[in-house]
Amino acid sequence: MMKLGIYYIGCLDTGVIYVGQSEDIDARFAGHRYFLRLGQHHNKRLQRAWDRHGEERFEFRLVIEVFDIEELDGAEQDEMDRLRGIGVKLFNVCPVAGTCRGVKRSDEFRRRIGDFHRGRKRSDEARKRMSEVQAQRGRELSDEVRVRLAEASRKNHLGSKHSDETKVRMSAAQRLRYTRNNCRLRDREGNIHDVIHLSEFCDKYGLTLTCVCGVLNGRVKSHRGWTDGNRSVEELGVIRYIPKREKR
Repeated sequence: MMKLGIYYIGCLDTGVIYVGQSEDIDARFAGHRYFLRLGQHHNKRLQRAWDRHGEERFEFRLVIEVFDIEELDGAEQDEMDRLRGIGVKLFNVCPVAGTCRGVKRSDEFRRRIGDFHRGRKRSDEARKRMSEVQAQRGRELSDEVRVRLAEASRKNHLGSKHSDETKVRMSAAQRLRYTRNNCRLRDREGNIHDVIHLSEFCDKYGLTLTCVCGVLNGRVKSHRGWTDGNRSVEELGVIRYIPKREKR
């Protein structure tokens, strides 16, 4: 089973850490090791440390399990902010998780990029394709085309059947969506909250309603550290704490 979460690649000699995220931790670890051994890792800081100290002085470790793929960026950002806040040095170049936004490029790098693009000539075929794309923008569809698109959409869903298991899950999700009384949720510190109206509760604590419904019907184990209050910690298994994001 694939593990989602936040991981460390740490140098045991220096204490410097690379923080990353993945939808498949084992595959990501294998990818990192492959490129580091090859000497072609995208993170030059990590590659230099690997070459200097050796593979045996690095630890690969899953530190935060995440059960909602949409929370990966936020969980990684929280962990990087937390580590920087306590003075831990990171191999990470990008200050923002999931993007290169905020990375400062040297003048030499900017010059090379400019030289690469400056004076490039596109083929006649490429120019023709670009012109066709530009011509299509903003064009209104005829009634005939709209009818054909609608029919194609209906055919894609016509005759599709859900399995009995899927029907049960869909039914449970709908009941939870519209029956929002007598819910119990456990927060990050383990406190139990009796919920009268789920929608208002989610607004108050900054939770996503559909994700909380997934927690209550057992589809996912947790949402931003919150779990089903009617299930014991032993039933849920290992739940990693994800720090609450501060408003930026």
